[in-house]
Amino acid sequence: MNDLIQIGPLNIFVPYLFYIAGIVASLVVAHFLIKRLINYDFPKKPADLMIEYWIVFIVIWKLSYFINYPRNILNNPLAVIYFDGGTLGLLLGVIGIVIFGYFQLKRHNITIPIQLLLILQATFVFISFDQATSFLYGFDLYIFIEVVSYIVLVGILFRLVKPVTLIKVFQAYRWFVITWTLFRVLQNEIHLYTDTLIIVLLLAVLTIVLEWYLNQKVKGEN
Repeated sequence: MNDLIQIGPLNIFVPYLFYIAGIVASLVVAHFLIKRLINYDFPKKPADLMIEYWIVFIVIWKLSYFINYPRNILNNPLAVIYFDGGTLGLLLGVIGIVIFGYFQLKRHNITIPIQLLLILQATFVFISFDQATSFLYGFDLYIFIEVVSYIVLVGILFRLVKPVTLIKVFQAYRWFVITWTLFRVLQNEIHLYTDTLIIVLLLAVLTIVLEWYLNQKVKGEN
């Protein structure tokens, strides 16, 4: 299938439409998730907060391209439209969200568990749409199962994470890490000896350690 749509003089890359749809869907899910789990007046509209998260992440991710190619700031500044900062950009984008989240906590008293939950659901939703772009080129059973798995995980967030605590959010993050890693291995995108897999497993172990620490803290308070 042709992944370009021509509208007048414009050529639109079809996967970009999936990405935009994924971002919009994450705003809708955030609205209903907060409505389902929060019993008090939320200090900001969930969709507005999600838009701010996305803007912070995308702007940093895109502009970090100039870290690798500083000469293009003057020579070809529009290159940032077509390129991004790669892995470094993703990392800096995450750091940007962490800093932004800290200000949301201080200024609007939006708790860390709630913010992590919103970011997690956005990750589930966006990756579902991102993976679904492969259906433009043909059906893949593993990708279909992966997309369904993320949809199920979003449903579990609605059903199980109440009240919202750090322990439950970390458990949800661990299941995301396990699911993502499993399908990357099944699709031969990473192998059992790669650095990527080692990092992912370390993150999974970190969530387990944090859960244990938080459980011990709760027991001590009781």
